Amino acid sequence: MFLITGSCKEGDDADGPAGTDYYMEFERNGTAVRYASASMGNVQATHNEIGSTGEYATNFVGLQELFAVSTNNVTALVIDTVPVSVGQVYTNRTVPRSDEVSAKVVTVGYFDAAGVFYTSLDVSLIFGITPSARIEITAVNDEVLEAEFSGTLYNADYTDSLVFRNGKVRAERF
Repeated sequence: MFLITGSCKEGDDADGPAGTDYYMEFERNGTAVRYASASMGNVQATHNEIGSTGEYATNFVGLQELFAVSTNNVTALVIDTVPVSVGQVYTNRTVPRSDEVSAKVVTVGYFDAAGVFYTSLDVSLIFGITPSARIEITAVNDEVLEAEFSGTLYNADYTDSLVFRNGKVRAERF
C-alpha cells in the first residue's frame, strides 16, 4: 500500500539540486534520473516504529508523476529491530562489508515505464543470484529525511537486471 500526497514547499530554500527542496536522483544503468516534487512528481518518506511490533522502518518513495504509482516509481526501505539511525549504512548482504550493518529488511524497488517491477530482495537460494542494496540514512528531523542508496535489482523471473548508483534523496517526512 502506498500513501500518496502532493506537496511542494515554497520559498527560496535551494537545498536540493536545481533549486527544489524534495528530490530523488540516481543513475539507472548509467543514465541519470531525477524526480522532484516541484515538477509534478512526488518524493516523501516515513521514519517510525511499526505499530507495537518492536520493528522500525524508514521508507523513501519517489514518483516521476504524481499518482502514477505503478510506473517510474522508486522505493528504498530499511526495517530493523532497533531504531534506524543516521550515518549507519544498511545492506541486504548476508555478510556485510566492514562499514555496513545487515538489517531485517533492506531493499530498493523500482517500477519501470512499462510497469515491470525490479527488486533487490535476496532470493538467491531460489535463483542462485544475489541482488544487493545499500542504504545510508544521512539526515533525519521532524520535517525532512535524507539518504543515499544503490543496488542491483532484478525483475520477477531474474532474467533482467538494473544497476542503481549514486542515489540521493531528500524527502518530506510523513
